[in-house]
Order: sequence, then C-alpha cells, then structure tokens
Amino acid sequence: MNPAPVFPGSRFAAPPAPAVRILLTVNIVSFLVGQLGGEGSYFSLFGLSVPEVFVRFRIYQFVTYLFVHGHAFHLLFNMLILYIFGRELEIYWGTRRFLRYYFISGIGAGIISIPFMWGAGMPLVGASGALFGLLIAFGMLFPERVVTFLLFFVIPIRMRARQMVMIFIGLELIFLLGRGGGGGIAHFAHLGGALVGFIYLKWPDWRPRPMRRTPPPPPKISYREEMDLILDKLAREGWGGLSEGEKDFLHDARYQL
Repeated sequence: MNPAPVFPGSRFAAPPAPAVRILLTVNIVSFLVGQLGGEGSYFSLFGLSVPEVFVRFRIYQFVTYLFVHGHAFHLLFNMLILYIFGRELEIYWGTRRFLRYYFISGIGAGIISIPFMWGAGMPLVGASGALFGLLIAFGMLFPERVVTFLLFFVIPIRMRARQMVMIFIGLELIFLLGRGGGGGIAHFAHLGGALVGFIYLKWPDWRPRPMRRTPPPPPKISYREEMDLILDKLAREGWGGLSEGEKDFLHDARYQL
C-alpha cells in the first residue's frame, strides 16, 4: 500500500479488538520467521505464486500470502491500516463477521490477481488486498467520519472517509495505468480487494450486520429516592398528575414511614 497512514482522531490510542490483535501478532511473527529463514524459500512456500498453486496445488497460499510481507516498511504501513480501521469495523460487526469479511476480501484479491501473474517472477505477498477491503467498508459505513491524512507522514490533511477512499482508489488506478497495465500485480490485488469488499457489502444476503448490543438496565434507585421523586411530582402537578402506580406507592408508604 502507499505510504500515507490515516488516523481517525483519538481512537488510534484505543486497544485493538481481539481479531485485530491476533492478525497483528501473526503478521509480525510471520515476518520475523521469514527474515530468519530466508525470504526466497519463505515467499515460495507461503506467497501466492501461479506455479505453486496450479502445479504443486498449494491452494493454502490464497490465505497465507496475506501474512507475508516483503520488508519492514511494507509490514509497518499495512499493520497501521489494520490497527486503525480494522478495530472500528470489528467493534461494529463483531469478531466473527469481521474475520469473514477480511478473508473474503483478501482471498478475492488473490483470485482476481491470478490472471495477471502468469509469467511473473515474484509471488504476490502482503495483506493489502484485504486492507483495501477494510478501507472500502470504512468509507461505506462511516462516510462522513473526519480522518486525518498524513501526507509524507508529516503534513496533516483532514478529510471525510468517503473522500479518503476515493483518493486511495484513484491513486491505485493512476499507478496501474501509468505502467500500461503491466508490472502492476500488487495494484490489481489492491483494486481486487476493494472490488470484492464492495460487492460483498452491496449483496443483501451477504452483507454483515452491526453487532447487536443489549441496552444496559436502568439504574436502581432507593426507596427514599423514589419517594422524593414522587413527592416532587406531586408538588408540581398535584394529585391528579400522578399515575395509579405512584398513588398506590404513596398509599402504601403511609404504613411504612
């Protein structure tokens, strides 16, 4: 993904949701293992490669490539996007629905990239396809949310989430077309993840719903506090302004005070 992290206000300081925390951990551990074991063999085994998928039938690579990153900056930027936007989406949807959407976007990005990978020397790696799916979801669910876009990691630019997503997609199209459609496998993956995420969110039978939250019970008040509330109402509105329940309460209270 392109080096321009976005921060939705103070939520950046909040702890990640469970699935996001696990994804962050797995990505970091995977990167360290790849560095220790040698990138070449690690990419060949876990990156998404046409020969490995169709000749050696390593179908699992459609999932594992999401946890393989080429260098530390690639990992850092992707994990920032996952942390910032993934946490809010997981809270909104719940862990199970968030993970389903994340992997559908990521796997879909890999599938869309396959036709453009024939003859490519390097496998496809990185979580960017799934993360573009998250960006699309954030822009669709919270279009008016104001976020801060750090241009060159220094210059803060405030914009709405809808505008941010349009800029990201526009940049990917420019980078892809600027290369004449060639050598842009990663851009196809980015746009593929965004497209799959968009279709998923627009399809009524697949669309994840917000996580239901049980409203908190009303706070309990003491017998004396309830008595004071009813007496205050009696003073304001008179006996006729009380409900039958409040009248019964005062009637019973005569024998308890």
